[in-house]
Amino acid sequence: MSKPVVLVIDDSDIARHAVCTMLRRADYVVRDLPSAIGSTREILRHQVSAVVVDLDMPGLRGDKLATLLRTNPRLSEVVLILISGQSQDELAALREDRAINAVIAKSDLELKLVATLGRLLSSGRSDPKPSS
Repeated sequence: MSKPVVLVIDDSDIARHAVCTMLRRADYVVRDLPSAIGSTREILRHQVSAVVVDLDMPGLRGDKLATLLRTNPRLSEVVLILISGQSQDELAALREDRAINAVIAKSDLELKLVATLGRLLSSGRSDPKPSS
């Protein structure tokens, strides 16, 4: 069985590298982009199973990218995890967005990202316990 491919999108080189390293250590195949530009092509070309995307990026915010991906029938089943440096209160509203499978604060990534991603990929998208 092939390893799941995860696409990490974050405009911060440092944050993107940290997330990629964390996922590679968890045995995922990882692709990365510094912006949402070209993400659809990357997802289709590399048969991406999940996208970990930063909320606050110039151009196209992560939540808007999630909505766009969900409108494409070929991408509608890709797991989408939104990450952000915002406070828990600011992230609460995003957890209600049905285009997003999970929302994780960047301060919680080490504790929650790998477990949340594994649960979502094994359950086929729905996250019964939204990450905080």
